[in-house]
Amino acid sequence: MPYELTYLSGGLLKLLEIDNNAQHWLAGAASGHVLGRWRTDIGLLGRIVILRDFENTEDLLDERRRALLSSNPFNGNGIVEEISQESYQDFEFLPPAVPGVYGGVYEIRIHTAYIRPKE
Repeated sequence: MPYELTYLSGGLLKLLEIDNNAQHWLAGAASGHVLGRWRTDIGLLGRIVILRDFENTEDLLDERRRALLSSNPFNGNGIVEEISQESYQDFEFLPPAVPGVYGGVYEIRIHTAYIRPKE
């Protein structure tokens, strides 16, 4: 199952509006499920982070295309200063991510691996 992390950046005083607008954008998606939305309080501030999962890569790419071709992606209305989207594939040995309330503070970590090509 593919996952997507979307980062919407803007002014600190506009984060609530950015989040509300993004929720309306996400409600119009033909595919994908929102697993979580967060506001950053540590590290890079002024960001909304959205985690979604998709049934397959084609659905993820269709949703990515919708954002790329839109004149107003995520209903940014000129207050979103930057949009970044990253795609990830799940590990088959882990259960899928599910939405829920797991506490008041969350840490998002992204682990990457370098696989040395065979010589």
